[in-house]
Amino acid sequence: MFRSGLFNALIRIISIISRCKILIMIEFLRFVIVLLVIWYGTKLIIKYVLPWLLMRFINKQQKNFDNYSNPGNTKGEDGVNKKKEKSETRKKGDPLFGEYVDFEEIEPDQEHKDE
Repeated sequence: MFRSGLFNALIRIISIISRCKILIMIEFLRFVIVLLVIWYGTKLIIKYVLPWLLMRFINKQQKNFDNYSNPGNTKGEDGVNKKKEKSETRKKGDPLFGEYVDFEEIEPDQEHKDE
């Protein structure tokens, strides 16, 4: 009778240990699956989302630069630059207009003439 009780206790201990091993293996497999999902998710983000964000940022900065360098020009729906119409046009007689200066282009091989 003592032996059968000891035998049953050993069987219970072995079954508990085997259950623990199964639980440990299940947790290990869960850990491995989570690592794989994180790894491949990161690869997909780097491959597809990061270039999209970078191109969006570059296009936005390019538009800001274009607006800063050419504030009078706006792009129409067809992509052709259209100048904004000024409400007032300055006339040549206006003192704020300035003086017209006619410049001559000098070829690099021509000699400079002092007058």
